[in-house]
Amino acid sequence: MKILAISGSLRKTSSNTAMLRAAIAVSSKIAGVEMRLYPPEDLEMIPHFNPDRDVEGTVPQPVLKFRAALQEADAILIASPEYVGGVSGLLKNSFDWVVSSADIEVYDKPFAVLNL
Repeated sequence: MKILAISGSLRKTSSNTAMLRAAIAVSSKIAGVEMRLYPPEDLEMIPHFNPDRDVEGTVPQPVLKFRAALQEADAILIASPEYVGGVSGLLKNSFDWVVSSADIEVYDKPFAVLNL
């Protein structure tokens, strides 16, 4: 099983990213499980969502990279700080780019959110 770990924080000393790194270390000892951290700095490169830019041939490269990582994953594990009762804007924006993508089915994958 391939698990994509995504941190909703860009802080270098993020406790959420540290928690995901700990989960990756533990999962490395489980046969058949491969967990990797999506680079937070790559999430930072995703532009603000604009449906006008979500047209084949014009989708920004950082968005395509994120979509490909989600497509490869069998499951998704997110750790995000809480901001105003929800996940970070960084994370929300990243997933906004996925909504209209017919190629990616995140809804049919195991999905968990951790919050510190």
